[in-house]
Amino acid sequence: MLGVEQAGSFFLGMTILGLVSIVVRKGYENTIVKYIAAKSSDIREASMIGQVYLRAISTLLKLGLPIVAILLICAKFFSDHLFSVPDMYTVLVLVSISLIPYCVNVFSAKGMQGLGCSNWFIFYTSLCTPTVFLMLSAVFPINTASSAILLYVIAIFFSAITATTHFYWNKPHSKTKLGLSDSENRQISTVASRLFVVQLCAGVTQWACPLALGVVYSTSDVAIFSVSTRIAMLISFLLVAINAVVASKISVAYKVGDIDEIKHISKKSSLFLFSTATPIFFLICIYPDHVLSLFGEGFTSGKNCLIILAAGQYINVSTGSVGVMLQMTNGEDYLRLNSIISALIALIGSLILVPVLGLIGGAISLALAWSTQNLLGVFFVNKLLGFNTLVFWR
Repeated sequence: MLGVEQAGSFFLGMTILGLVSIVVRKGYENTIVKYIAAKSSDIREASMIGQVYLRAISTLLKLGLPIVAILLICAKFFSDHLFSVPDMYTVLVLVSISLIPYCVNVFSAKGMQGLGCSNWFIFYTSLCTPTVFLMLSAVFPINTASSAILLYVIAIFFSAITATTHFYWNKPHSKTKLGLSDSENRQISTVASRLFVVQLCAGVTQWACPLALGVVYSTSDVAIFSVSTRIAMLISFLLVAINAVVASKISVAYKVGDIDEIKHISKKSSLFLFSTATPIFFLICIYPDHVLSLFGEGFTSGKNCLIILAAGQYINVSTGSVGVMLQMTNGEDYLRLNSIISALIALIGSLILVPVLGLIGGAISLALAWSTQNLLGVFFVNKLLGFNTLVFWR
């Protein structure tokens, strides 16, 4: 088992992978969901599904391969001068190698979501890679961050190959070969560019604080913060599942102009999320020491950090699926503005609060960013669609 220090190096590597992958995906992951969901509802347009997916893969390779090369060349410099962490060079090299398959896995999983296979989307994005990683770690010993990253990279490759094969096997096949028109290609590019800003801001929101902790403090702080964040996000795990289910339904309903159906979906999902998230939130707040001790005694010092992050996630869940509703109903501009504001809060907080308050400063910054993003989402959904997601009881 990894100690707190080595766990911090592992999580730092995962943070870098997540942030760089957002850049190379260029917003195409949610564009895939939106357009595949719309095309799969009409059998005459089924042949376009593969074209939307391949367009995303082509964009990924054009931008991703040069970035992988740059990361491999600069890995030694970043390891020695930016992080100054032992074993970080190997971690960065392995992270660079896994970048393309990591993004392919995301695209294929999003393709499954667009096809309405929400259970498989959740499996490939949240379960497949960690499960394979745990199976490998049961066979091969993990003593360092680099050995842990190596097994995780193998798991990423396995998940990417499996998800892509599954997507192509599952997508509808039409004898009518229709191509994307020039206007559709331009529209896809426009939507992707808007959602890219959203995804980039989401990455800054999520990873600015752990990166600041890794630079200013130690990898131990990164480990404690990362574990606390993941525990807090258990509150919103069902939100991820609900979003996976309702995204394609909202897209189809909006395509036919059925706003009442979108409101009905929102009401049902918000009520379910609120009732299930509340006991988890109070359990974490009452027993933070016990929850953190499951990861080792070195993590219990993050109990206040965990409580603050849990509060931020509870507000996130209480607002409902506002982000997905904006994505699927041509509210990309609202979502982009919303994301920029929350990213600025996280970035400013990481630059000002983290150096002064450490873990607590990072937790306050991230919780404020989460809360602001979702409360603004409620406002924008009400402005765009005419109903308040917080008022789910009527």
